[in-house]
Amino acid sequence: MSRQPHSWPWWPRIALVRAVHVFCKEKTMSNSDKVWPTGLTQAESEEIHRNLIQGTQIFGMIAAFAHLLAYIYSPWLK
Repeated sequence: MSRQPHSWPWWPRIALVRAVHVFCKEKTMSNSDKVWPTGLTQAESEEIHRNLIQGTQIFGMIAAFAHLLAYIYSPWLK
């Protein structure tokens, strides 16, 4: 005789999933300052974003300067 993997009716399974979800959410979201899912505060995430943008701008300026130098000093483009 083959056994079904879930022999419960559908409603207890849904109730169990909801209970686990609520329990896990309460455990992980106990501090309302944190930004889900990173666990950083709003100020920390803004600081990381600001540094990321600044680093991207510096990299872009260096890349543009390198391309300009390559254009100026490339003998095959003249």
